[in-house]
Amino acid sequence: MPPEGDSAYPPGLSPATGSSLTSSSSGSPSSAAPESYHAPAAPPPASAPGPIRKRALIACNRCHSRKIKCNAALPSCSMCAAASATCSYERPIRKRGKPARPPPPTVPTQRVYPVLDELTDLPFSKAVASEILEGLYTTGSHDPLWIVRRRNLLSIESPRKTSKGLLYAILCYSSHKRTESQSERGTALSQVLIRLALQYMPDTLRGKAPTLDDCLYFHFLTFIAGCTRNLHHLMIRWMANALCMARELRLFAEAEDLSVQEEEREERRRLWWALMFVDRHSAVSFNRLPYLQEEEALELYLPCSSDLWHSDRPLPPSQLQMPPRSRGLQPVVSGCGVFDILIPCTSCFEAVLDFHHHRSKPAPSIGPLRDVHATLLDALGAQAKALLTQFESSLGTVEKRDADKFTILMLYARHIIHTLYILVYGKWDVWTMMQDAEWVASQDFLVAIDHTVRAAQATSEILQVDPHLAFFPAIYGTYLLQASFISLIIVHQLGASTDERIIWCSETFLAALEVYERTVNQEYHSAFAAFFRRALERAKALRSVGQVVGLDALAKFAVEDSPDDDGGLPPILYRFRWTPGWHGLDFRV
Repeated sequence: MPPEGDSAYPPGLSPATGSSLTSSSSGSPSSAAPESYHAPAAPPPASAPGPIRKRALIACNRCHSRKIKCNAALPSCSMCAAASATCSYERPIRKRGKPARPPPPTVPTQRVYPVLDELTDLPFSKAVASEILEGLYTTGSHDPLWIVRRRNLLSIESPRKTSKGLLYAILCYSSHKRTESQSERGTALSQVLIRLALQYMPDTLRGKAPTLDDCLYFHFLTFIAGCTRNLHHLMIRWMANALCMARELRLFAEAEDLSVQEEEREERRRLWWALMFVDRHSAVSFNRLPYLQEEEALELYLPCSSDLWHSDRPLPPSQLQMPPRSRGLQPVVSGCGVFDILIPCTSCFEAVLDFHHHRSKPAPSIGPLRDVHATLLDALGAQAKALLTQFESSLGTVEKRDADKFTILMLYARHIIHTLYILVYGKWDVWTMMQDAEWVASQDFLVAIDHTVRAAQATSEILQVDPHLAFFPAIYGTYLLQASFISLIIVHQLGASTDERIIWCSETFLAALEVYERTVNQEYHSAFAAFFRRALERAKALRSVGQVVGLDALAKFAVEDSPDDDGGLPPILYRFRWTPGWHGLDFRV
């Protein structure tokens, strides 16, 4: 309630009506205010202005840590000045309020490659097929099947014209290379793709001329069969088809047709050199002579560099590429690319196979001919050892020079080269080595043991970087077996007297054999690994009690169901031998 004498209303406004106006004392109508007029309220008396207090936006580091008020003066606040302390404002300002919400993650859209448009009977989406197709190029740039260039196959504007059979073969091989291929889902996917690939097998039995895609198709199927147990019996047939087609297509020579583009020429070269490597590898695996001859490709350019092939740049003509490209097989490792390593390996295979097959022949009974035969064997053995030494030395040089480009293929090459040393100084066949007491007592046996240890070291490094042995599954099995034969013989014969190094080598080879058995699941490797494991366990048990057991006693323990006591080898191991008249790991025998 307002105090007496003070009106709460403006002058002239009646408290009774709130709208009537009071008359002036003179009663003059002109002195009356209009009805719509409302006099403004009187402003409150203004108080005396005081100093405006400003709040510091940020306290100095010392005041903030002590949680005391800071006037944020410069160059030093009052608190720091009073304490003669250093005053600094390096602490970042924290914004008030809730932190900004991060933007939602962008989901990349799956690209669908036009090269798959021809596959109208795909059992899954083209997006899934595109992802599998990319797997061929994302699992490593040193795959020996990188013959079809990514720039061409996965092009959006102008994809490579590729046959349906080859596309399905590529998809099937890529699904094997994927990590999930070992799972049940991945295996089922591979089985579906291999059935589709076989539906489009090229019909070359009715006089139809093969094409480059047909040869590539059987080349891919060869590697697929080497990784699939129920297709082992077809591997040699498909490989023979690819080798015959390569010769019929004259891949060993430069294309004479000037209309052939440089990228197709490069595909032809890479396919020929890859087939030469596979041909030599199969000759080692199946105890046969090579089919493709080195003299056929003396004028064929070696593949271009991996960096150029995997890039998106168009290929210049071979004659204009720098540095100038070589022709024919070369025994020296020149770089880190897949063909920089595989082609010298092929050259070493050639010499080792030549020496092995001449050594396997019986020596002539006539004196002069026997001397000639011995001289020839010495020359072939010396040539093989020289090539292996040259390969090993050049590989070490490249490893030091290009340490930043070191690849898993170099580890596999190192293992293969030591295995080839074992084949030169050894007898190839495990049963023959067990029976040859003269060789066991020779210097060659000691050299073979040294390379066995080195091969085990390479195997240990391979397991660290490729724990599933998925990089070279169709190739690595042969050399894993041959490298472990010496360890088996020593463990089998010496028992408790086995050296600690050989025990470690045997355990390393067994670990690799177990992984390989899960990855590839080959009958021979499974039987050999089981026999090797039992022999090693027996030797380690005897070492613990300090006993020494000979060959015959160990054989009775190793294989109780063996038909005889000839070394105690399991029956299946007698089917796969590397002596004259036998065919190594030929699954058709």
